[in-house]
Amino acid sequence: MKKLAYLTLLTTIGLFFQCKKDAGKEEVTPQPEIVIPVDENQILKKLTVPEAETVTFDSLASNFLVKLPSGFSADEVNIKLSLYDDVSLLDSASLETSNKDLKFPYKGSIPLTLVLKKKGIATPRRYYVYVEAQGSPKIELASKEISVKQGVSYFPFKIISGLGTIPSKPDQKRAIIKLVDRTTNTVVEGTVQNVLQNVYFQDLSSLINSEKVGLDLTFDGSEPLIFDGLQLKRGVPGATISNMPFTLIKTDTLKVIGGYFDPMAAYTAGLSNDFSQGQKIINLAYQDKGNLSSKFNTDLSEGSYLVTFYENGKEMGKGVFEFSTSRTNTLETIWKGDLNLVFTRNTQPLIFNKGDIFYAKPSIVQYLWGANLPSSSFDLRLLPTLRIVNGSTTINLTPEMEVISWAIAGVSYSVGKYKLPDNLSSGSYTVTALYASQPESKPYWSKIQVR
Repeated sequence: MKKLAYLTLLTTIGLFFQCKKDAGKEEVTPQPEIVIPVDENQILKKLTVPEAETVTFDSLASNFLVKLPSGFSADEVNIKLSLYDDVSLLDSASLETSNKDLKFPYKGSIPLTLVLKKKGIATPRRYYVYVEAQGSPKIELASKEISVKQGVSYFPFKIISGLGTIPSKPDQKRAIIKLVDRTTNTVVEGTVQNVLQNVYFQDLSSLINSEKVGLDLTFDGSEPLIFDGLQLKRGVPGATISNMPFTLIKTDTLKVIGGYFDPMAAYTAGLSNDFSQGQKIINLAYQDKGNLSSKFNTDLSEGSYLVTFYENGKEMGKGVFEFSTSRTNTLETIWKGDLNLVFTRNTQPLIFNKGDIFYAKPSIVQYLWGANLPSSSFDLRLLPTLRIVNGSTTINLTPEMEVISWAIAGVSYSVGKYKLPDNLSSGSYTVTALYASQPESKPYWSKIQVR
């Protein structure tokens, strides 16, 4: 006999009670708790959502399905965790936190991922929380004039009720969002990103300044929501550097991607780092609506650079690259916080506190095919030691390994995890990388400011 795909555990409180609330707030419903079956790892004991009507748990996929009561329209739900000993919740930076009471702004968001780490077990356990709202989605559009650019644009949806996470159930089809020129019937389909308001469209240029644009939004199992009378305006373009290669040599071309670029606009780039005075300005040539470029026809010292892009003098984006005579391994990005920031290059100055944990990604990354691989699959010796220098003070920071899983591509790769000493003096520290098989790298574009 096939095992049931879903193990449903419902605990309800038999005594219903009334709780007086301020005007406009919902009546509190019974507090269902899910008690997790004891497994050999003993990680999560139970999960409670006070506002829920029911909560179910799929033990095979580690999915929770939270069903909200009819009429519930608050913007957040409270998720309370009960953990076994030596188990911690990891935050977005993969750091342990003692917080077990979470507020989840569920409306139009992707399902919540809970990452739980048990001492002595290398790979964290992940649980996923889906939220299902009852009734048909009620959504308004705060403005019908939408500023768009290449890639992800913001649509000011206001979710009133009837919409939980996207998807609200594991087997639910994705939301379908389309922009339509009602005159020519030109249709451009988009993809909702981390929240409903952020939508990726590959190319909206054909709809910019069209007089009759409509938006059709359809959720699985619901009637389409129709918004007419939209006006799409070209916003300030987004702009960044093409990811490959990271290290550029003098014969290379600086390639800028983004858009929507205007052939009549003037485009420039300002190159800077913490070791130079001001910006070195270079001109960018228009290639098409999504691409700009520039040859390195100016003298430029070797090193790591922050590059800021301008349209008619107005900032439109930033990027980071290394300029060198050879393609040696260096530091592509240094950042603190969310591990998912590894997929971008940090363009913010490094301002840290004593004892902070942060991450560094080599420009030549070590990767392996396969998702969620253990750290033992990678060679720690290929990660750099970071040397930080302030005057006569020189400190070498040795790496711990942090494995990033890019599940959609089926790839895992390693980055370095570092900790500043608790007794480090405040000041400005130059950062370089020490690799086993090459000379010390040029300094990273931003010094570390230690507070």
